[in-house]
Amino acid sequence: MKRGTRGKKAILIMLDTLRRDFLGCYGSPWVKTPRLDALARETAVFEDFRTASYPTVPCRRDIATGRFSFPWRGWEPLTDEHPILAQALNPRGVVTQMILDTPHLVRHGFGFDRHFQGFWLLRGQEDDSFNTDPVNRPLPAPREKLRDAPPGIYDQCLRNTVMRRTDIERDYFAPRLFEAAEEWLERNRSHEDFFLWIDSFSPHEPWETPFPYNEMYDPGYKGPRLTYPRNGRSDYATAREHKNMVALYAGMITFVDKWVGRFIDKVKELGMWDDTLLIVTSDHGIYLGEHGMHGKISGTLYEECVRVPFFLHHPDGRAAGRRIRGFAQHPDIMPTILDHFGVPVPESVHGSSLLPRLSPGKASRPARPFGMFSQAKGPISWQTDRFLYVRWPRDPERIGKLKAAHLGCAGCFEDELYDLHKDPGETRNVIRKHPAAAALDRDLRAFLAEKQAPASFFSNYGWE
Repeated sequence: MKRGTRGKKAILIMLDTLRRDFLGCYGSPWVKTPRLDALARETAVFEDFRTASYPTVPCRRDIATGRFSFPWRGWEPLTDEHPILAQALNPRGVVTQMILDTPHLVRHGFGFDRHFQGFWLLRGQEDDSFNTDPVNRPLPAPREKLRDAPPGIYDQCLRNTVMRRTDIERDYFAPRLFEAAEEWLERNRSHEDFFLWIDSFSPHEPWETPFPYNEMYDPGYKGPRLTYPRNGRSDYATAREHKNMVALYAGMITFVDKWVGRFIDKVKELGMWDDTLLIVTSDHGIYLGEHGMHGKISGTLYEECVRVPFFLHHPDGRAAGRRIRGFAQHPDIMPTILDHFGVPVPESVHGSSLLPRLSPGKASRPARPFGMFSQAKGPISWQTDRFLYVRWPRDPERIGKLKAAHLGCAGCFEDELYDLHKDPGETRNVIRKHPAAAALDRDLRAFLAEKQAPASFFSNYGWE
C-alpha cells in the first residue's frame, strides 16, 4: 500500500465490554466477526492480554497514566497527579484528539478529556443525562430482570433513544461514533503526527441493535429480552431467556465488528495504514452465566471478565499475523504509544512498551511473568502461567456489603487459588490443598510494596 503523508500516527480503539471468546479469531465457532478476524491476520494478536484496574473508568485511568491504578484510585476523576498520555504528546507536536460516546469519562467532572487538544462527545449512551422526554416504549423484560441500579437507569436509556429510528442502522451509537471518527480523519489527514483515541461504549449494554443483528442468533424469539441483564446471581433468568440474552450480546458484537471494519477501511483509503500504530482492545468482558453470575460484579475477577482481545498493528507490518504469548495489560498502552512517537516514558509509569515484543527471537523483550487485576477495595488477583491467586479484603464492612448484594462469584468471600493447568475454567478453589498460595501472596505483596501502594491499602488486605 502506498505510504500516506509523512509522519507518525497512532489510533487507539477501545470497545467496552467485549469478550475475546466471542470473536472468531480468538476461537468462537459461532459469532460472526469477519472484520476483526481479518484484522487479526494483519496485526500482532496478543493471547494473554488482561485488564488491570476494573471496570470502565479505572481501566481508562490505567491507559491514560500507564499505571496500575486500583491500589490508589477507584471510580474517580482523572487528575494531574501523574503525567497523562496526551499531556506527554502535545509538547512533541503530536495533535491529540478523543472521540467518544462513553459518558462516564467526562460527566460529573471526570475529566478524561484532559490535555487533549480536541474531543468530540456523542451524547445519549446508557444513563447519560441527555434527554428528559417521557418514556414511550415498554421495557423489553420485567423490570426485576433488568439492571436498575442506579435507580431508573433503564428508563434513562429509553429516554435517550426516544428519537432513534429503530430500523435505520446509522441511528445507532456504533455507526454514529465511527462515522464521526471517519470524518475527523478526513478533516485532519494533513497532520503529520496525531494520536486519536476512539472510545466506543458499544458493545456495552443495553444490547439494542437493528435488524438483522437483533435476530441473527435467535430468530423468531418472542419472549422477554434481557438487553441489560441484572447484575448478580444468574438464577433469576429462565434457560430460554438466558439463551436469547447471549444471542443479543453476540448480535451487538457482530454489529460493532462491522463498523470497526469500516473505520479501518477509511484509514487505508486515506493512505494512513503504513503511517499508523493501531491498537484495538477492550476494557473487560462480562459474565453470561459463568460462575453463576450475570453482568459485571464486585467480586473475584475471573477469565471471562479480565482476558480481553488486543490487536496491535505496527506501521512496518511487524509481527503481522503472529500470536504473541505472555502477559500484557492496559498500563502497557501508554508507554507503547510514547515509544512509537519517540517520547520518553515518565518515571511514574508502571507499564512497558509492547513494541519490543514484536521483534522475533532474541530481539524480543520477554513478557512480565504475571498479571494483576482488581477493582478498588475488592479482591486482588495475581496470575501466573499456572495459578490464579485471589486475596480478599479483610475489612468486615466491605465483605458484608458484598455478601448483602450477593456479589461473590461462586459464593466465595475468602481467598482463592486455582490451578489453571488442571482447572482452566477456575471452578475449584484449592487454596486449602495446595502449597503455592503463600509464595504467590509474597510476590503480590512485594510488587505492591515496590510500587509504593499506600499503607491503608495494605491494612485493608490484612498485610501489616
